[in-house]
Amino acid sequence: MPRLTSIHWRRLVCVFERDGFTVIRQEGDHIVLAKPGCKRPLVIPQWPEVPVFIIRNHPNLSAHFIWPIKVLPSSGTRRATPVRTGDS
Repeated sequence: MPRLTSIHWRRLVCVFERDGFTVIRQEGDHIVLAKPGCKRPLVIPQWPEVPVFIIRNHPNLSAHFIWPIKVLPSSGTRRATPVRTGDS
């Protein structure tokens, strides 16, 4: 499995929007996202590189996702894409 690396905040927001999160507000340099059924909002700092510990330590992520970075076969670019557990 490829090593997880830090990614740009815009790419991380796009990943969560694809999973059903919506941006509910912006506070300073942080984007706040929410999803029905999640107990806490997801807060992503607007940094050029969001560190791995911020991605891994959020409680909404630990229950729903495993976080490998997939290497896309067509372009070879690395993207952080969540892989759902239990669903196909």
